[in-house]
Amino acid sequence: MNTRFKVEDEKVSGMKLPVDIVAPGDELPFDNNSIDIVLASHVIEHFFDPIKTLKEWKRVARQYIFLIVPHKERTSDHDKLLTTLQELIDRHNRTAPFENNADHHQSFWITQRPF
Repeated sequence: MNTRFKVEDEKVSGMKLPVDIVAPGDELPFDNNSIDIVLASHVIEHFFDPIKTLKEWKRVARQYIFLIVPHKERTSDHDKLLTTLQELIDRHNRTAPFENNADHHQSFWITQRPF
């Protein structure tokens, strides 16, 4: 209850709610099709392998996966290179160097771009 996230929760809302489950977001402790909806806000960009993560969310979601993803042009990441589809595939196939740092964004997207 004293993580930096819980301290921020208390600053913003005046209270801290307990955490029910602690698990890596790409290795969830749920059965297949056991969750109605996966809602992820400002999370997917922190995973080194977002393809693995999306597959995991699809595995547990019965109906929907809803994502809110930051647009790189509207964040402090505006000067970063866009993440290409090939890079995501290489990460998923582990042909790219593994550089996971969940405190920072691993991938950078904009709303529309040609592949």
